[in-house]
Amino acid sequence: MTTFDRAALDALPIAPGSTGAIRERAFAQFEALPVPSQETEEWRYTDLSDFSLDFVPHAPGHGDGAPPTDSDGLAASILQHNSSVVMTTSGQDLESRGVIFCDLDLASEKYPDLVDPHLHSLVPTDRTKFTALHGAFRTGGTFLYVPADVGVEMPLQTVTYLDADGAAVFPHTLLIAERGAEVTFIDRAAPCNLAADHFGSVVIMVKQGVQVPPRVESCARD
Repeated sequence: MTTFDRAALDALPIAPGSTGAIRERAFAQFEALPVPSQETEEWRYTDLSDFSLDFVPHAPGHGDGAPPTDSDGLAASILQHNSSVVMTTSGQDLESRGVIFCDLDLASEKYPDLVDPHLHSLVPTDRTKFTALHGAFRTGGTFLYVPADVGVEMPLQTVTYLDADGAAVFPHTLLIAERGAEVTFIDRAAPCNLAADHFGSVVIMVKQGVQVPPRVESCARD
C-alpha cells in the first residue's frame, strides 16, 4: 500500500510550464516500476523489502520557526520549508548580470527555454521507482543559471527546512553554468525532523571551462 496515489497527485499545487506533463509521465512510471531489488548492483547493499511508501505526499510550508535566512556573506538565499519555497533574499543585484536564482517552479514558467532541456535529463524519472516518485511529487526546488564568463563572488545558498511529521519532501536543485562561469552553491538541510524524509536531487549542468565548487551541508541523524 502507498499514499502516493492518483488522489495525492491531483491534490498537488497547480503545475507550471512543463511540470504537469512531467508529473503525469513520472507517475505512470512510478506505478509501473518495481521497488529496487538487491539483485541489482546499485541496490545490492540496501534491503527495501520492508520499506513502506506511506508518507504524507505533500506538506505545505509557511516559514514559521524556520532558521534565519540572513543574506550577510551570501549573494542570495532561498528557503524551502517542507514542500514549499517560502522565501528568497538577495544581497546582490544578480539580475543585471543575467544570473537567475529562484524557485524551480517559477523558473519552469518564466524560463522554459533554459529549464525544459535539462530538467530530469541527467537522472531521468524512469531510472528507478524512486526517481519516478521524485519527478511525480516534486514541488518547490531551486533553479540557478549563471551566464557565460560571469563570476558570482559570494556564495548562493538553498536551505531546506523539514518539520512535518511523517512527510516526504522532494527538493530539486537544477544548476546550469555556461562556459567560463564561476559560482559557489551551498545546499543545506537544517534542521532535520527525524519523522520526515528527504527524497532530494541536485543536478549540476556545467559547460567546458566552468568553475563550480559545490558545497553540500546537512544535519546529522543520530
